[in-house]
Amino acid sequence: MGILNGINTDAWNPASDNFLKVQYSANDMQGKAENKAAMRRDLVLSSADDQWPVVGCITRLVPQKGVHLIKHAIYRTLEMGNQFELLGSCPVPHIQFKYSENTERSNSNRTK
Repeated sequence: MGILNGINTDAWNPASDNFLKVQYSANDMQGKAENKAAMRRDLVLSSADDQWPVVGCITRLVPQKGVHLIKHAIYRTLEMGNQFELLGSCPVPHIQFKYSENTERSNSNRTK
């Protein structure tokens, strides 16, 4: 039995998640900042202003998912000086091409 369109809070609990550099909870958020810094290093993102958010999206890039809305969210996020990480597969060639093309432009927000 799985969770349809939801998050399994037992599997994805930051207080017990071994994939995180530092575990944290709602009562002790200290580890969250350390994890954000580690993620930025791993993804080669600029940490010039570590107070700005990093927005992430993990999805299949298909019309049913509203890819035009994701594209708009990416542009708005970057316009505001924030960072956006997208992880997704795309079986639709013209959509894949558009996102690949935009990747080159958005990579200017990465550290050199």
